[in-house]
Amino acid sequence: MMDLLVCLNEHVITTVGRSDEDKCVIIEAIVDNPEELVEQVIKNDCYISQIIWWDRALRSKGSSIGMGGPLDPRDPDNYYFAELYICDTFGPETTADEYVEYLNRIKKKYPMCDLYPDFNIYRK
Repeated sequence: MMDLLVCLNEHVITTVGRSDEDKCVIIEAIVDNPEELVEQVIKNDCYISQIIWWDRALRSKGSSIGMGGPLDPRDPDNYYFAELYICDTFGPETTADEYVEYLNRIKKKYPMCDLYPDFNIYRK
């Protein structure tokens, strides 16, 4: 589990939600390296229950496809994350390949946006 926690510490940009559930590792964590996180989730006998998408948008322009959300802590004067109505749920048996295929498919569908996924991660 330590590798997963280290990965989260290195790649979580911001968290949007909270959970008090015992099996919850993290909820609604927007990350900058989703493929590495998927690998660590699988290695640590956890799973991603849901992926929600966010558009990183300039504050001065707004998002063309999302609605308001948290500021990007890496550049809060200029950027925020706009929540999209794009999400999917997954079960404990989902494979790393299935997660990565989903991530790539959504990014490919919206090439004009700066998309970031957020993850809800649970212990199996």
